[in-house]
Amino acid sequence: MLKYADLIHLLRGCSDQSTSDLAVLSPQLRDEKCVLDSFNLIYEEQAEGISIDLTKQPMKIFKSKASAVKYLKESDFLSDIIVLEEDVSNPECKDIEYIAANEPRSCTWLFENVEYSFKFKKLFLDKGIASYNDESLNRLIFLSSKHGRLHVIYSNEWMSDFHDSDNDVRRQYQELNNKINLNRDYEDFFKESLVEYAKAVPEENIRLARSLKNIRHIVESASRNFELYKHNFSFSEFKKELNEDKEKYLKDYQSNLSDFLSKVASMPIQFGVYIYLMIRFSEDLLPIMATTIIILFWSLFKVVTVNRILENVEDFKLKFQIDLDLLLEKSGIDESEVKKDRDQVSRKFDKSITLIKSYRVFVAVFSICALFICAQFIVEIIG
Repeated sequence: MLKYADLIHLLRGCSDQSTSDLAVLSPQLRDEKCVLDSFNLIYEEQAEGISIDLTKQPMKIFKSKASAVKYLKESDFLSDIIVLEEDVSNPECKDIEYIAANEPRSCTWLFENVEYSFKFKKLFLDKGIASYNDESLNRLIFLSSKHGRLHVIYSNEWMSDFHDSDNDVRRQYQELNNKINLNRDYEDFFKESLVEYAKAVPEENIRLARSLKNIRHIVESASRNFELYKHNFSFSEFKKELNEDKEKYLKDYQSNLSDFLSKVASMPIQFGVYIYLMIRFSEDLLPIMATTIIILFWSLFKVVTVNRILENVEDFKLKFQIDLDLLLEKSGIDESEVKKDRDQVSRKFDKSITLIKSYRVFVAVFSICALFICAQFIVEIIG
């Protein structure tokens, strides 16, 4: 049962004649003064009805979620807060209220997101993540050694897409605060990740909302870079190790490719010899049978040899991928940093694999045709 359920339903149901977001004026409230008194509301009796200035009450009262977002201040979260408008997005909990002191909070995300947007702003300033608070223009200024100067507007009116979503900001705030308190060096990595992300959003007005909605990914990026820093990671050493791996596998690749190309180079001579033998002994039974046996065993030997070369190339490709994945895991670096190197080596292996398979098909086709011709000669001789 909501603490302010009776008050919410009363003020929601009365015919409000006030045009202000921060006042209620209704003649219907004349008969409900006992309810207003029970909640210690301050009101005035006027000719038009009971007038309630919402800014002067013992609790914070807002007519709608939009006005709550617009007028809520950080200090308001020391008080109880209620919103008269029904929360149509949450049919199981249409009445919105926030109890400040040790009682169950609202079942809407609105208050938590607004409250923690203030907390994040304060955290950025207290920890030196934001370099300056320009109150005259409602903006934070971040100065980054890598990404330069960044302006972020923090006015509530630009946060509408953030305030009423399940952003899990309470846990994200607590985790970020803990990380910074455990190691002050971490805040520099977080600032660089935050500025990098926010700078990619061209509109100053929505940078803060977008950043807070994606604060988990920003923290993850900062944490990854911080772990590299803690383990004295050197990108130059990583590239050196990567280049050594590439050189090793490309050397093996060249060796297998040379072996394969030497076999391809001898292929025309061998094919010429077998064609000559077939024509030369096309009318002699024993020589043509011997030629058939030679072609059969030569073909089997060639196919086995080519399969062995193909297996080696495929095995080298797989080992390179596995070694590169282990290197990435050990270093913690993002995979995008080595995509170009991975693709370069993979393309070389793939070209060789395609070429070797094509050669195997050619050998098989030639051998089948040659054996068929020899068989025809044998049948004609016997016949």
